Amino acid sequence: MTVYRTIQYGERLDDILNEMEGLVFSNNVEYAIVRLADGTRAIVSGGFTGIQFAPGQITRLFLHIHPFGLPAQGPSPGDYQALQILGQISSWLIERGQLIKFTVFQGP
Repeated sequence: MTVYRTIQYGERLDDILNEMEGLVFSNNVEYAIVRLADGTRAIVSGGFTGIQFAPGQITRLFLHIHPFGLPAQGPSPGDYQALQILGQISSWLIERGQLIKFTVFQGP
């Protein structure tokens, strides 16, 4: 995981998403909005096959965008695993311009 930049208070979500979509399109790697361990919200990047988070590096995964070069398949097993590790129930994914909410199965 590489921190691309921190998100400042008052930034518009539309502007952040437009920036991220441009980055994904030009670099063809995954980007995400996360809360870092110190509480800072940031845009982070990974590689073509995803973002590897070290234990304790982030506390929340708000949204991520899959690279355009990958086939559209929805959330990956790694996406679900990240939520389980973080103890989150759901997150958002943008894939090929489509906004998808995905949820970890909590059991009966």
